Amino acid sequence: MKKHALFGPDSGHRAIGQILYLDSRLPSGVDYEKVANLYPLLCTLIPKLSIFVDRRLPYESSQQFGYRIISICTCISASLWQKDWKQSGPFGLLDRKFEPDFVRLLPERVRALLRANYARTDGTDPLGIMPDFPLMGFGYLIPLTDFHRDIFNHFRLARLQWIRQLGYLREPIGSSGIYNLDGVFPQNRLTHSYDVHAIANLLANQIDLSPRKTTELAVAALSHDCLTPAGGDSIKAIAPADFDEDRHYPEMLTGETWTVLARSSGLDGKSLSQTILGQKLTGRILDLADKIAYTARDVQGLLDKLTFDSSLVNRIKELVQKGKVLAKIWQAVGLVVIEGVQKMVLTDPNLLEDFLTLRALMFRNLYQNPTCRVVESFLGRGVLKHLYEKGNITREALLTMRDQELDAWLSDNVGIEELTLFTATEHARVENFQDAEASLQRQNEINRDPDLIAVFCPSQRTNNHATSKFLTRRRQRIGTYRDLFPEQASAIEALTDLPQVFHIITLCRTDLRIGPKEMPEIKKMICSCS
Repeated sequence: MKKHALFGPDSGHRAIGQILYLDSRLPSGVDYEKVANLYPLLCTLIPKLSIFVDRRLPYESSQQFGYRIISICTCISASLWQKDWKQSGPFGLLDRKFEPDFVRLLPERVRALLRANYARTDGTDPLGIMPDFPLMGFGYLIPLTDFHRDIFNHFRLARLQWIRQLGYLREPIGSSGIYNLDGVFPQNRLTHSYDVHAIANLLANQIDLSPRKTTELAVAALSHDCLTPAGGDSIKAIAPADFDEDRHYPEMLTGETWTVLARSSGLDGKSLSQTILGQKLTGRILDLADKIAYTARDVQGLLDKLTFDSSLVNRIKELVQKGKVLAKIWQAVGLVVIEGVQKMVLTDPNLLEDFLTLRALMFRNLYQNPTCRVVESFLGRGVLKHLYEKGNITREALLTMRDQELDAWLSDNVGIEELTLFTATEHARVENFQDAEASLQRQNEINRDPDLIAVFCPSQRTNNHATSKFLTRRRQRIGTYRDLFPEQASAIEALTDLPQVFHIITLCRTDLRIGPKEMPEIKKMICSCS
């Protein structure tokens, strides 16, 4: 196993494969607050600018073009923009002969940012720039090569920019019992796909994975969420089998663009599907990269919202800030051969324990916390579930929609005003019951009030513990964490073994801005799914 650090003492970047990793600890030369203020301006200008796009640019639509402009302008990498690079080497040169005509129409600050980006990357148009990957200790730049462009286009990854990673999940109800009106988590599935690609690439390099397998892993990492419906995981509950992304992945491995991508990159569809399903070595690497990626951004998102001190916040901070578990875990990966088969092993059991503990805390306090799932339950176990079963909205529609389009559809077809689900939980309440009959009785009582809606939501338990998934080492023995450290594994599993409780989630008609005429029909939809 390689022991060296990602960055040397005199370098702020390092190229591994096709990804450039950036040391996010370096001082910033960009005023991010000013850059963020460009958002409203850019959103106004983009529709007008799209007609000026030079045909040489690799964008299929003005929508993708708009995303590229915003992405580049708001994700400038300070790590690469160092003074000594302005005067020497390819990063100090700017060849403007390929600059499209529309650039001269941009505000001066936007032109400067675009040109600086071009200069820093030696003329490479970036697919994604993340100057600071939260809690990981690095940023990264993914170049827009033909390989990456073909993946981006074939798997229709542009849509994932508008699919929130956590769907309608919200921050936990505070001590007052009232939701923060800004409780939604903003991270999106496209950023997550880039993150998984960056981590998987590091893991592949760490264990000296072959070039062919590294290529397959890159495709899997970038495309593993391509079949996420609008609304994300919150909506998958309406029909779990229909929206099982991994099982349906082979649907994407057809058509002319797939044939071109497979031929040019030496891909095998069956092998790629096995990786997506978490099978064989590449599948295990993908699974670990996926878990590290979403844990990092979700933890940072939760810490950003829970600004008060609590035992939960302090425990998480201890793991990710003091212990730096997420920044270290990818470095503790090696290979072992068991019965002639290569297996991935996490060589530091203490680090693995911290990682599993962190994920268990997130599972209990965010992912399966009923107070976080108020709106998710209203849609996934109520309104949309009913409409999907009746055929009013289809799988194909949800796989092509963006989150904003789903909100608009709900406004037009159900009477829930567009975007109000972001602020619809001011008066939300959660009640817990020990048996289903009592909870359903309470639901009926609440629904007699014409201004209230009650949603039935049983707690979700899991028997698929990560403690039995990852191999680790104890002295000379290799085995799962559960087999080698049963006491510690039981303590971690206890965090995720939620008691069998039935929740009744109450929402207010005025919060949802639902008219009194629509209220009875919506109640029927929800009760039919209880």
